[in-house]
Amino acid sequence: EATVLVFHEPNAQATQLIPPDGQAFGANNTPSSVSWHRDEGYDLLTISDPQAGEWRIRAEVDPANRVMVVTDLKMLTTDLPNRLIVGQTLPLEVSFTDHGRHIRKKSFLKVVSVTAMQQIQDSMTEPRPLTDDGSDGDGQAEDGIFSMDFGGESLQQGLGELVINASSNTFVREKRMTYEVLPPVELRVTPGESAGTLSVSLRPDNKLVRVDTVEAKVWMEDQAGQRYPLEMRHSADGASRGEIDIQAFHGTRQIFVEATGESLQGEMLEYLDSPIEVEGLKPPPEPIPVEPEPSPVPDPMPEPQVEPVVVAEPTAETPAKAAVEQAGWLSTALWLGAVNLVLLVLAGAVFWWLRKSRQKSLVTLVDESTSAYSSPQEEKAA
Repeated sequence: EATVLVFHEPNAQATQLIPPDGQAFGANNTPSSVSWHRDEGYDLLTISDPQAGEWRIRAEVDPANRVMVVTDLKMLTTDLPNRLIVGQTLPLEVSFTDHGRHIRKKSFLKVVSVTAMQQIQDSMTEPRPLTDDGSDGDGQAEDGIFSMDFGGESLQQGLGELVINASSNTFVREKRMTYEVLPPVELRVTPGESAGTLSVSLRPDNKLVRVDTVEAKVWMEDQAGQRYPLEMRHSADGASRGEIDIQAFHGTRQIFVEATGESLQGEMLEYLDSPIEVEGLKPPPEPIPVEPEPSPVPDPMPEPQVEPVVVAEPTAETPAKAAVEQAGWLSTALWLGAVNLVLLVLAGAVFWWLRKSRQKSLVTLVDESTSAYSSPQEEKAA
């Protein structure tokens, strides 16, 4: 394979390539073995299985640049270890050579795009660019080395594959590296020697970390987030062990491990393990009876406001005053009774006098009537 980069003035005549057989061709009539990309200011073409012999280029070359021909383009990358640590971060570098010589020519490197992707299980992550501008993990700008920081949170436990892709409009280079991500310390929970207990062991991986630099904390956590530290005893082999009495608590608890240390390459590590669940054997507490809350009573209707009646407290003058008032009422009643009696007597006398007068009148009238109309015989008889 041969890659040719030709720079020219804008609006220059079309570039042509003349192979050893003399059959010239350009961007519009390339053979199947040639990939040609024409852009403003340059032509980039790649020839697969080029013919042996002399090749010529017919073009208006830019005086400020020269034609660049790469016939042994190789991509060099950082080799990842087969075993990586969860959360570990590593520098990743990509560079290019031609016949073993490092390519630093800016004009060539600007037409190349370098990305990295991770394949985890059956899914592929989004491509991340590697740069040569001194940013985002790149140590030095325009030194011909594309760099990035690889790993961190994306390194989860299990198998993975890193895919590095370098491409232009006419060529592609790709490299795949598989790896296994492991924790720096291994936590195991097994049945204890005594009934109702669990044995907890924590062992650093001496193929990944420096055992003497590892410091770890182990604790249990209940569903409410309350922590219960576990006492771990260190042993000569670098492991530490502890014991959990599962008869001392009820319900589910989780065992956490937080570790720090130094990798074999001297990188500082911070690791928080996924929790392991354990179930307590203590019987649940007796439920406390809860009295039902009383139904809300509606607010009573407001009582009408009654002005208070002020009753005067009795004083020393009150009995005498009451006696006087009582005597006054009694005198009035007697006086009224006497008046009424007199009126009744008068009324009776008048009635009697009127009746008497009426009877006398009747007697007089009868006597007068008899003397006027009686006969002499009747008078005699009488």
